[in-house]
Amino acid sequence: MIPSSEPPNSLQKQFEKMNQEAEKLLLEGGSRNADSLSGQCTFALHQQAISLLNNQDTRSCVAILTGFPIVLENEEVRYENDGPIGAVLLAGALVTLGINVILLAPIGCQSIMGAMIETEDSLCDRNCLFPLPTKKPLRDLLTKANTRHLISIEHPGVSKDGHYYNMRGKDISSNVIAMDHLFTDTPWTTSAFADGGNEIGCGCIDGSLISENIEHGEVIFSTTEVDHLTLCGVSNWGAFGLISYLSVASKHGDLLMNKSLTPLAHSRLFWAADKAGAVDGVTCSQTGSVDGIPLAEHNAKISAFFELANKYLI
Repeated sequence: MIPSSEPPNSLQKQFEKMNQEAEKLLLEGGSRNADSLSGQCTFALHQQAISLLNNQDTRSCVAILTGFPIVLENEEVRYENDGPIGAVLLAGALVTLGINVILLAPIGCQSIMGAMIETEDSLCDRNCLFPLPTKKPLRDLLTKANTRHLISIEHPGVSKDGHYYNMRGKDISSNVIAMDHLFTDTPWTTSAFADGGNEIGCGCIDGSLISENIEHGEVIFSTTEVDHLTLCGVSNWGAFGLISYLSVASKHGDLLMNKSLTPLAHSRLFWAADKAGAVDGVTCSQTGSVDGIPLAEHNAKISAFFELANKYLI
């Protein structure tokens, strides 16, 4: 079910029509002022989709990186639910299209990823899940797997001083497994979904813009660039958006949408992650929310992307 390697003009036109609506959906309702950072280099759903379609065959794969550590007041380290949910949802969509997937997440996030993979709405299995750090050099592992595309969804990016920071300006370097090197001078296409300036991919944005518009921005902004950055109100929403574009591009768009782009599928993954210990990155607790936004609003967002894809299905 891998799509054709050259997207037809009709598909290009559909993507062009979708872009304005999709970008508005991605940014509207976020909690970290990401819309103030939007510009020419911060929306790439159409480019990401076309890159995925153009660079895949049955012998290659897409790798998805996620996992942002949350350090609680008692110094316990948990992982936030923004990122992992989108990663598993997107992985399932790619598997539906016949694309091989590798999921990369810190070992402390493995129980969360595994719990979601085991739900009936996950379309991938544990064989695609790799804990970080890996025993063998990760670049070698990705090369051997014939990785064509590496996607980061809400993973810390290194700052200008070589450290990693959370949204509060706290140095979390001791709890981060550095992955920035996988996005520099690589044989694969790189892309990222980010929402606050301190994630992999935000090096595509002028650091002064992050400094001026994001709290603690002058300290936390990431310098790691990618080929295709998509800025979101919540990083999970980027996965929703990309699935909507892939649905429009696929001959099996209805199947893809009904499997991966529904509130039911999203809710089941959310509660599986919650049960496994994932926390809201803003409230730093389990509050039935992601980035301080109630689950119902995220379900409304995924429904909106379903309707967007349905509107432009060829």
